[in-house]
Amino acid sequence: MEFIMTPDKILQVFQWEHRIRYLWTDGRELPSGENLENLGPAWYGHSVAKWEGNTLVVNTVGLDERAWLDNTGLPKSFHARIEERYTRTVYNTVELQMTLYDPEYYTIQSGIQGSQWEGVAFERELLAQAFASADAAEGLNAYREKRVAKFQGK
Repeated sequence: MEFIMTPDKILQVFQWEHRIRYLWTDGRELPSGENLENLGPAWYGHSVAKWEGNTLVVNTVGLDERAWLDNTGLPKSFHARIEERYTRTVYNTVELQMTLYDPEYYTIQSGIQGSQWEGVAFERELLAQAFASADAAEGLNAYREKRVAKFQGK
C-alpha cells in the first residue's frame, strides 16, 4: 500500500488489483443524511482525511454492505463509520489504529490497535517523474510500469 499526496486529496494505492482509494483533504465534510443516501454505497466508502500532528486521521462512511470488514466475513451496515489513524512511528514503519462505529450490528465500538507495516524507502524521485505529467492517471500508470520494471530487474 502506498500513499500519494496531492493538494486536495491523498490517493491510497493498493497492490491488490491496483485499486485506488480517495481520501479527501480539501476540508469537505463527511457525507451524512440525505447527501450520503444520494451518493450511495461504494466499495471503499466515502472518505475524508485530516492531519492531527504526524497522524493522518481518516473517517469513512457509505461502505458497500457486501464488502467484509475482514477475512472472516464480519458484517457492517451502510451507516457504519470507520476511523483510521495512520502514524509514521519511524522512517519506514506506519502504525494503524482502526475503530468501527456501527450500532446496527455492534453494541460497542470495535477497534484494532497497533497494526504495523514496514516498507522500503519512499521513491520520491520516481514519483516526481511520474506526476510531472499533467494527467494524474497517466502519471500513475507510468509510475506503476517503472515499479514493475524495477521489480523485474529491468
